[in-house]
Amino acid sequence: MNYRPDPRSLPALPDQASRPARPDRRQRVANEVMAGFLWMSLDLPDDANLDEIKELACDLAQRLGAGGNETVIAAHLEYVQRNQFCRPADPARLMIVAKRAVALLTDA
Repeated sequence: MNYRPDPRSLPALPDQASRPARPDRRQRVANEVMAGFLWMSLDLPDDANLDEIKELACDLAQRLGAGGNETVIAAHLEYVQRNQFCRPADPARLMIVAKRAVALLTDA
């Protein structure tokens, strides 16, 4: 059966600019890797879950994409470590983590 609807009866497609852009597959994988790296590198409380760490990884990627550098990433990690996870923060170690995170996200 060849049914041909009248094009005027079909709803209009949304404009491409109005749709949110899907993240690049490579960026999604880099965020997953970053979440695993943060999971192993940070001093996390026992009740921390992976979704929370994935959200932190996406936030770091956005900060880096907005022009952040290692110092900005390290400062954010220190803030999260102290205030969100309520753990002591070692700024020297977090700077190393930030350097590795920047290297990982800029190569993605």
